[in-house]
Amino acid sequence: MQETNRPVILHLFSTHFGTGAPIEEALSKDPANLAVSPLGTMPKDRYYSTDVYPWTFASIDTDITRYRQMAIGRFLDAVCQLPPADRRKIRAVTLLGELHHFHADFERGMGISGPYVVSDYSKASVAGFRAFLARRFGDIGSLNKRLGEKFASFEEVEPPDKDIRRQHFRRLTEHIDSSAHGMLPLAGWAFDHAAGQSGPVWIRIYRNGSLIARVPARYGRQDVLSARPAIGTADVGWRYDMDFTGLAHGQYRLDFLAEQPGGKLAKLGSRRIDIVAPGETAPATAPSAELPEAADAASIEGSIDNPQDLATVYFNPLAPLWHEFRNAQVVSYLAHFERLLRASCLGDVALYTHQIAPFVSPGWDATKFAVDASLRDAGSLRLGISLYGEPTYGHSFFDWLGSTAHRSYGVTEFHPLKSMSTIEFDAMLEQHRQQGATFVSFFIDARPKAVREASRSNIFSFDPDNPQFGSDKLYLTVRSVLNR
Repeated sequence: MQETNRPVILHLFSTHFGTGAPIEEALSKDPANLAVSPLGTMPKDRYYSTDVYPWTFASIDTDITRYRQMAIGRFLDAVCQLPPADRRKIRAVTLLGELHHFHADFERGMGISGPYVVSDYSKASVAGFRAFLARRFGDIGSLNKRLGEKFASFEEVEPPDKDIRRQHFRRLTEHIDSSAHGMLPLAGWAFDHAAGQSGPVWIRIYRNGSLIARVPARYGRQDVLSARPAIGTADVGWRYDMDFTGLAHGQYRLDFLAEQPGGKLAKLGSRRIDIVAPGETAPATAPSAELPEAADAASIEGSIDNPQDLATVYFNPLAPLWHEFRNAQVVSYLAHFERLLRASCLGDVALYTHQIAPFVSPGWDATKFAVDASLRDAGSLRLGISLYGEPTYGHSFFDWLGSTAHRSYGVTEFHPLKSMSTIEFDAMLEQHRQQGATFVSFFIDARPKAVREASRSNIFSFDPDNPQFGSDKLYLTVRSVLNR
């Protein structure tokens, strides 16, 4: 900081990704420092070649939190001893790194299909959830009315922790999966080979013959590009979250049609879903209208990834309250460290979150992360968000931003996941500036080549020797932009 005349953004990065420090193994031997799933204390996991430690934030009375406080406190002591002219270079501080709840199989388990195994079910979380319900409803009778249950007290309420299709249960309130909160994700991908990359395919979604949504297939799907490189783009994903809480129980037919140039429609496929209570058999529901005429999709390639045909869907009215509480845990832990910063010499500096953005990935289940509240309103913390792929240059992030009250933001991690020319990169940065971005951060590993090769490098670093995601070419582009 003393050696540069540039403005400075400080990232106080203390997250679940391992660094090989001895303290990590020592702290992970104490279960009190680790998150808990319905299966018990969560084990150390992996993300690509990096260890992942599921550090808890359900309580601040843990060694992991105490050591974080100690490390940040020592760092602040050093920063606050700098001359005022150097401290004035600090334009912003980001807190902790991506803070979110955990799910089983960190590298592949974030999707809307597969087992729903998430945190946090520790004693502190269960007690906190009961206290949250008591504050919200005042008396158990009001909660019972909401849930259609007969709990004798708040102490009887357990967080949802079972998939009632596969596990023994006593109450519907025990059920949890990717749609238990009342929103069924409808997702897939589509690409029109005749139109190429001239624009996204638009998907029409019909329920029993009535149009309920029209969504663009323009979200990032790196998995599709990897499997079908001839497509030439990852921006082919689509998604719509269907609210089924007000629908009568029964079997519904969902039809997915793709729009083609000239107004023609192509069939992508259909699904049947059963919306029922446990033990019910879904009666067929009558269509309310005829589907428009559509041909087989000759030039359109795609998939309906969710839901599966004949999927059974249950709404558990306790599930959205559980997710709201888990969101509040994230915000509360961030606020704890915000107070630490506010009490220091950096108290007047702009403080930002450093959060993941699961909503821009159409195949991800955002409820597993429980970060929506921290993205929309983290109190006096400003929005800091990590953007990879299409959200950096496309529409999904800006569409979401327009639905919020945010008028400025910082991009705490930034990677287009493809090579770009100087003109394209410049236009992308200008778009973020116009939308209110105050800073953009990306990983640049500028150490000597021998040092980089001898140590573990970040797979997302803009590095002349890193060919992954076009990072080597992006390094040259960024160098050209910064040296102008």
